[in-house]
Amino acid sequence: MSYLAKGLQIFGALALVALVAVAGYVAYLYVSNSDRTDSATNDGVKFVLNWGGLDANQGYKVLHSFESQRSLTGDHLDHYCIQIADFSPAIEERENWTPLAGLDGWAKEAASRAYASGDAPECFERALAESPELQAYVWSVTAHGRNVEAYDIILFDAQTKRLLYVSDKT
Repeated sequence: MSYLAKGLQIFGALALVALVAVAGYVAYLYVSNSDRTDSATNDGVKFVLNWGGLDANQGYKVLHSFESQRSLTGDHLDHYCIQIADFSPAIEERENWTPLAGLDGWAKEAASRAYASGDAPECFERALAESPELQAYVWSVTAHGRNVEAYDIILFDAQTKRLLYVSDKT
């Protein structure tokens, strides 16, 4: 009989821990998980410069940011418009920066979606058709079948010296 009692106690404790974890996760999703506009800091976007092989010690400033709430499956749309002082990618990263016109396939689709969904005309102060020197650093593209489902991309406009980082997952 004592084994049964111990087993029920252990099961009850595990059930209580699981209930608290689920309640905490639901509270996080519905209480603290909301859209944030213009809340990104320079330290918070430093990874964008590091990914692109750019000097993170240069003078840069976040001009605009948007971070959407996360769904249960991680769906989100984040973008950061960053004014930089110098665009000099590290040697090992230079080949990863590609003119937008040179992209094809999923990378081109991801860049087009990033431009459309990330307030690029506002960040770069002009439309895509007026941006022949726009460059893209495609960090990742995830496709399901023939459809792009997620991407992380950095766009750079030489005229304004601005970066636009867009992360999207649908």
